[in-house]
Amino acid sequence: MNEQTINEIRLGRHAISIIRKVFLKEGTPYVVLDAKNINEIVLLFAKQTQLLESFLLLMESNHTEEAIILFRSMLNNSMLIRYMSVTEPPEAKYRFNNYKAQPIKADIKRLKNYKQLLEKGLFSGVDIDSVMTVEDIDGKINYLQSNLIQLGLVNKRNKADLSILNIKSLAEVDSTLFSMYVQYYDIASRYEHSDPTSLDIYKEAIDEIPVSQAYIMNLSKTDDDLHKEILYMCLACYGLTFINLLHFMNSIEDLLINWTKEDEKILAQLIAEFDFFIHNERLNNNN
Repeated sequence: MNEQTINEIRLGRHAISIIRKVFLKEGTPYVVLDAKNINEIVLLFAKQTQLLESFLLLMESNHTEEAIILFRSMLNNSMLIRYMSVTEPPEAKYRFNNYKAQPIKADIKRLKNYKQLLEKGLFSGVDIDSVMTVEDIDGKINYLQSNLIQLGLVNKRNKADLSILNIKSLAEVDSTLFSMYVQYYDIASRYEHSDPTSLDIYKEAIDEIPVSQAYIMNLSKTDDDLHKEILYMCLACYGLTFINLLHFMNSIEDLLINWTKEDEKILAQLIAEFDFFIHNERLNNNN
């Protein structure tokens, strides 16, 4: 690894250490009073921190193509955090409930798919006692839909809103995240789903023989340009999420968090480090 890469990985590990100890207060009681959405956002950022640590391990091993899959997960988490980072009480409550209700909506979608297969006779003749009837499925769907209505998640027809948060709708919450989504989400998906073109990186040519005919398997190969670019983008995504999250929390009046003055000083210094990195390292990467 070159010196720039080593410094960037060092910054990531430095940030993880501070955030776990000071921001997340890992291993000690985390107290945020009367703010359900803040508690959920902080948990998402904790997951973001775990993902970053795993991402850095892969990057140190030169596994860029695998690390970009984790970057995609981090991008998704960042968008969820931004989606819920609103201060207006009605909108904050709606978005919190909508986020928490995503498993309910996913269950309804799964049950509807199951019902279609059942109605097509897919399970006819199958000796399974646990196969649900259409009536069973309708009962479960109605029950889950009533839960959504109780949470205030209704559409314009006053029916249960079954729309699931998707990547595009989340990305549109923040223009920077949307830009990252446009640039990298499809690339990451290609590697996650083992698109045939994503496997070419492991083929090392033998003299003048086309790799379509023969090659040497080399699992240590990686796309050096992608390695350099994705390391910056991942750290920038994490840093921007942290900066926006801290500013959002500080904007909420009477939000009681058990941070000391020294904690606040350390977190402010980390913001400054991320801000410098985001605006200066981009110039280095473009040179």
